[in-house]
Amino acid sequence: MTAVARLLTGETETRAQFDAEPGQKLDTVARAVIRCFDEVSREYGESGYRGKWGEHFPRFELEALRSLWRRAGA
Repeated sequence: MTAVARLLTGETETRAQFDAEPGQKLDTVARAVIRCFDEVSREYGESGYRGKWGEHFPRFELEALRSLWRRAGA
């Protein structure tokens, strides 16, 4: 999520926990990440997320990414 947010702010390079050849536009990737985390939040809730993945749900990061994505599309 942080890597996508960095790209939306204009950084040309960043690191992520996965490697892949870019085949989608940044807007498409950002939208997919946001939708996936929204779905996880709906399905498990924030406490369920912690129980399943052992980490706090990244609410702050998700909302920051959503805000950057909206501004980038404006």
